[in-house]
Amino acid sequence: TNDPTKQPTPNPTNNPTKQSTPNPTINPTNQPTPNPTKDPTATPFVELTTPPLYGSAHLLRAAYFDVTGGDVWSKITDLQITSYYTTRLQVYSKSGSAKPYEATPCAWKLVAETAPGWNGGSYTKQYPQWNDDGFEPVILPSNEKVSFYVVALDVGASYAGILGKPNRGSGKYSQWIATPVTSAVGLVTMSHGRIGYSDSPFKPYSNYYSYGIWGGIKLENVETDTSAPTM
Repeated sequence: TNDPTKQPTPNPTNNPTKQSTPNPTINPTNQPTPNPTKDPTATPFVELTTPPLYGSAHLLRAAYFDVTGGDVWSKITDLQITSYYTTRLQVYSKSGSAKPYEATPCAWKLVAETAPGWNGGSYTKQYPQWNDDGFEPVILPSNEKVSFYVVALDVGASYAGILGKPNRGSGKYSQWIATPVTSAVGLVTMSHGRIGYSDSPFKPYSNYYSYGIWGGIKLENVETDTSAPTM
């Protein structure tokens, strides 16, 4: 027999290392990640406002009102008024009802003031242009009250202020308007309230009737922490 060591060893297969590996799939890092959901940082808001002005309107220099929370925590982020040549407006807030603190300045905190040069025009329902500090959000705990005092400080103007409607039925701080119970903030109510002078802040009228402002508030739902937020 022939010496088998002298015979070449057949190589029926190709060297696999010389073959390129097919890549049937696209590199997933080159593909944009789809985002089927909305931006989670976007917070929807709820408006609690009056319908368009109808019937008689009364000029108010200052007005107090309460807001009662629904079954979830929320925050009030803006105030809407109907202007009557209003050029300077201040908004104050406190926890609890305005009554009996209408004439107690130290009970209230300034949360907004209109920008210099702002003019609200006549019979204009709007969110006023606030100064650089903006409108400081007011926390509204569930089923509790916060109150507001809005005063038009139009120095030298004989006829200027915000417009409201008298409540000739039930007493002061009764319900004026409300959100639907199915809203994102639950059933939130805004009341009628006392009105006041503008020549001296926190000086309420002794008027028999209470008034509701033509306007309202803007609210957002907030996450409830284990500890109550600071007012």
